Amino acid sequence: MHIGDDSFILWHKRLGHISKESVLKLSKAKLIPELNFTTATECVDCVKGKMTNFRKLDAKRCHDLLEIIHTDICGPFPTKTICGNSYFVNFIDDFSRFCYTYLLSEKSPVLDCFKIYKTEVEKQLGKTINIVRSNRGGEYFGRYSEAGQCKGPFAFYLEQQGIVAQYTTPRTPQQNGVSERRNRTLIGMVRSMMTRSKLPRFLWGEALKTTTYILNRVPCKAVSPHISKFGMGESLVLITSIFGDVKLRLEYTIQMRRNWTQGLNRATSLATQRNQKASNFIVPKLILEFKKLTMPGFLKIKML
Repeated sequence: MHIGDDSFILWHKRLGHISKESVLKLSKAKLIPELNFTTATECVDCVKGKMTNFRKLDAKRCHDLLEIIHTDICGPFPTKTICGNSYFVNFIDDFSRFCYTYLLSEKSPVLDCFKIYKTEVEKQLGKTINIVRSNRGGEYFGRYSEAGQCKGPFAFYLEQQGIVAQYTTPRTPQQNGVSERRNRTLIGMVRSMMTRSKLPRFLWGEALKTTTYILNRVPCKAVSPHISKFGMGESLVLITSIFGDVKLRLEYTIQMRRNWTQGLNRATSLATQRNQKASNFIVPKLILEFKKLTMPGFLKIKML
């Protein structure tokens, strides 16, 4: 059955299996084309990937950017990414809910990730981070010794920078609910995308990058995190591929130019990231990433 470009289920899959309400908001805001919701059906991949027993709790919001930063590490995952990562850490601004995620091979580099994050957001926004809220894990507060839990590099760095560290009490993840819920949302979307795409499990990191990119641009209640942070929205119309879909990609190299030839290869759609102008594609067998070449004519070709 042919699915038109105005199909709800098509854009639901393109946008990483976000909720119907979020797709409707994007359509009304004209960030994506006007959609036909009459054919909307339940997504089986979402039912499989987003099942949970956790209860969502309400949280109070602060009143300015960078007042509170929520952070949490998720992992280890049984399958490592193509670069050998088995964890990811997130940093979420409480006011805008704008999220940064970094893939990690182990927990110890979390301080290096925070320094990169701190430098970027403070320079972009002209503000300073006031509070960092996290659990009392060894990567945040410090490791345990015979004398008890001693402060580690992350805790000392916050003290040196004049940043207040807020730690949750043990076995109470609801106190750091913003990060916990975001992790649950990210993992649910990644599972749904990986279930549908049937790609190798080591590509879950690419799905995670895509979900982070999408969630930062999808409205959170009134406005999207991107608008809250930068004061303007960003169109999602350029997301023309569903994660994991096989497309025909025109590859044009120096060697092909010399031989007056050009190659049309099968490529699988992968991550869309905030620091790139195009999606990544992966070519089967070679496992190499290529930049997507915007060619609307080829996007409609049906693979046999």
